[in-house]
Amino acid sequence: MLRLVFPCMPYSLNEIEPMFEAQARAAEARGLPFSRFSYEDFQQEGRVVLRPRPEEGDELLLRGWMLKPSEYAEVDRFLTSPAHYREMHWLDGWYERIREFTAETRFLEEGSAIEALLAEWGRAFVKDRVKSCTANGLPIVSNRDELETLRDTMIEFRGEIEGGLCFRQVENYIQECRLFVWRGQVHHREIDPAAIDLAQTVALRFDSPFYTIDLGLREDGVWRVIELGDGQVSDLKEWTPEELFAIF
Repeated sequence: MLRLVFPCMPYSLNEIEPMFEAQARAAEARGLPFSRFSYEDFQQEGRVVLRPRPEEGDELLLRGWMLKPSEYAEVDRFLTSPAHYREMHWLDGWYERIREFTAETRFLEEGSAIEALLAEWGRAFVKDRVKSCTANGLPIVSNRDELETLRDTMIEFRGEIEGGLCFRQVENYIQECRLFVWRGQVHHREIDPAAIDLAQTVALRFDSPFYTIDLGLREDGVWRVIELGDGQVSDLKEWTPEELFAIF
């Protein structure tokens, strides 16, 4: 049986983190059992304890906070393998397989290559391997000074630049949507059939059991992939908990 795993409160191991309480109730309403997982026990003590203990044969699927790929590999008990987690969680894990459907991306760190890129493109959307930092607006830079300011902001708000910098060509979207893929089947809300077609094409290229596809309708009317993400640690965005757990 599929069993969900939600984060518990740091000092109350029998309580779900409030952000995931509605999801736990929605899972319970659909007859999906769940256990609680202490991130603090794991990250501070190295202990992986699930409460209540899963039944023999249960498939465990996390719905919780992001873990670094190296951390996730240490847990190594969930339905999504460490290799699949990294593939979907880091941009360089999925980019090459679908590069024709998403913004051109360069993975650069230092040196003249960055100046050459900005001279070629004029400006770039900058993020790390996982996510962007929008604390001061869209992270779009056109010169080295702006990049250094953004880098400082990323470290201030996130503590680090996970996996390194990613420079993406700027594409302007007039509409966005999130889709979930569960065991190869694309699940969506009411959206443009062209967006569904694109998502289904993308889904044929990956075999991770649970991930998200974020699509954007570009100003020229073409649907594009904004990013992929591991479904266990992705926000619901426009989805309700009830809609999400109906796909399982």
